[in-house]
Amino acid sequence: MLKDAKRMSKSWNPSYLFIATFKGFYFDEINIIKNNGEIPTFHYNQIAEDVQKRYLQIL
Repeated sequence: MLKDAKRMSKSWNPSYLFIATFKGFYFDEINIIKNNGEIPTFHYNQIAEDVQKRYLQIL
């Protein structure tokens, strides 16, 4: 992801990443580059927790 984030930041600035995994969703501006590959979890207040749980079941 870090490699992709660096590539994206050259083409689109600002850029944002949304990552869906079996453990949850993650979202941030391309700060992943500055944060040694760390990206915060996607907060439930943006999309209801029950909706996120349904999409995690699809994964």
